[in-house]
Amino acid sequence: MTVREHDVTKGYGHKNGRIMFPTSHDIVPDEPCFTSCMSVLEKLLRAKNNVLVTTKPHLKVIEYICKNFLKYQDQIQFRFTITSIDDEKLEYWEPGAPRFNERFEAVKYARAAGYKTSISIEPCLDEDPRKLVETLQPFVTESIWLGSMNYCGNHVFTSKDTIQAWVSWFSNNQLIRFKDSISKKLIKEN
Repeated sequence: MTVREHDVTKGYGHKNGRIMFPTSHDIVPDEPCFTSCMSVLEKLLRAKNNVLVTTKPHLKVIEYICKNFLKYQDQIQFRFTITSIDDEKLEYWEPGAPRFNERFEAVKYARAAGYKTSISIEPCLDEDPRKLVETLQPFVTESIWLGSMNYCGNHVFTSKDTIQAWVSWFSNNQLIRFKDSISKKLIKEN
């Protein structure tokens, strides 16, 4: 990963609303990425920004943030990307990213440390995500976003019937939010 030094060294002011960080890469424990990300995160928080930390979580990274940014705890919400409970699927679609167990431990750690947590299951790699949702839900304070794969060549990855089943299964779950990919697919195939 290439560090964009101008983004690391510049100053950051306060912005209204929540800032998503990072926006174009993941936070990995490897250097120089890790130190650069922590520097930018600290600048955003010092400027009194509310930050949505989005990541396929490495447990070491989450432990570090939770311990070292405790004074900014009210300004931080984590959104962990966990697209499957099946490690084989994760390895195929997200090579090099943490497997399910590490991501799950990161969610539990952040929640136990008192941070706000949410989950992104997009793209959902499981035809039936109920087990994944049931496993994660006790550790989520805000929302679980469910979405289908947007682009996979000409292959229809998630069928309309599957998406309709998701909507039916989770219609009464107050934590579930459906990404645009769900409504677009339902509208497109009608």
